[in-house]
Amino acid sequence: MLHTAPYLEADLINIYSHKQLTDNLHVFKEVTSTQDLAKQFSSKHCITRPTVFVADKQTNGYGRRGRSFYSPPTTGLYLSIMDVS
Repeated sequence: MLHTAPYLEADLINIYSHKQLTDNLHVFKEVTSTQDLAKQFSSKHCITRPTVFVADKQTNGYGRRGRSFYSPPTTGLYLSIMDVS
C-alpha cells in the first residue's frame, strides 16, 4: 500500500527503503540545491555510508555542466546521493 502525504517525510521514506537510509537521509521542504547541501555536508563529515539529500523544491537547482534545473514543489523528486569513495 502506498501512503500519500502532502509533503516529503523522512519517516515514510525510511519505511519504504526498509530503514536502509536511517541517519543518512536528509529531507527538506525547500533548498537552494541538493548538490550544494551534499558538498557542504561532505566538507564537514566523513561519509561511511551512502547519504541522500532530498527536497520538494530547489530554488537554484542545477544539473550536468552547471545547467539550470527548474525544480518547483510537488512536481518531482529532487535529490543528490553521496556514496562512499
